[in-house]
Amino acid sequence: MSKKSGITAIVVKKLLASLGYNVTPLSSTKPTALLSFDGNPRALRYLKKSGEFLITGKVEDGRSLFVFPLDDKNRHPFIRAVQSALDVSLIGGDEREAIRRRLMSFYTLYQPASAAEVLGAEAEEIPMLGDQPPWVVIKPWEDMTVKERIEKIIKTEREDNSQVSTAEMSVEHGCNFCGPVSGEKLSVEAERLYKIMRSVIKNGFMRHDFKDGDIRADILVQTSGNWKWLVKSGQHRVAVLSALGYRDFPIRVESIVCRDEVDFWPQVLAGNYSREMALRVFDNIFSGVGVHERYWAGILAEAA
Repeated sequence: MSKKSGITAIVVKKLLASLGYNVTPLSSTKPTALLSFDGNPRALRYLKKSGEFLITGKVEDGRSLFVFPLDDKNRHPFIRAVQSALDVSLIGGDEREAIRRRLMSFYTLYQPASAAEVLGAEAEEIPMLGDQPPWVVIKPWEDMTVKERIEKIIKTEREDNSQVSTAEMSVEHGCNFCGPVSGEKLSVEAERLYKIMRSVIKNGFMRHDFKDGDIRADILVQTSGNWKWLVKSGQHRVAVLSALGYRDFPIRVESIVCRDEVDFWPQVLAGNYSREMALRVFDNIFSGVGVHERYWAGILAEAA
């Protein structure tokens, strides 16, 4: 890297940090941009271009925090939190506190007992996940062990929390998609949403080619060719964009999961999921009305 390029990288990193992003420069991370692509995602597998693809994700087709639809502002907990902040801002209220209160309600009310329950299953239906905490979720098409998942989430949580907290925090404080969480973790999640919300309001949505520069997603494809996208990273960004009225934005494709290939999914081949359970998880996420989302809808009805 030349001296000029090095200075530019430092300036960009500082700018993005001020906007709420934590950037670690990596080489060869630029995706192939196919923002006008509107066909069957299976076709992407056969393109000669290598690496990852950047396509346009429509909010109406997005799923976040496992099965929450991104276009339903009354159901998605992060979107509800940002919407509360936008509402109080109209009367000069405390945006941070509005976000914090909404998240506190969600984390208090939604506390699945296990990783299996997060996916809408009983413990005995996915034995591998039945005795694991909710943050050890492994979807049937993912190729990883429980140990690998635990190591990854501990590292990810520590990195994510460090974006807004000087204290070293990991999963012992909870995770972002369900309760319980500590007061410190609640503050971290509220601050992340607040910073991204203010950044997008001021600067619009800005992506980049570094490690954390894109919303990353799995593409779920039915036999018919219909598809949805499931957020893997960028949960806070998609919630803010949806709350602010964005109808689409670039997403980076990490993997393409086809329903009719269930017999080849790693966890099915390993015997950790039955074929039927694996398809149920896929369908719950695809439809956006799985057990996870229905449970939260029931909680909202009881709390109303």
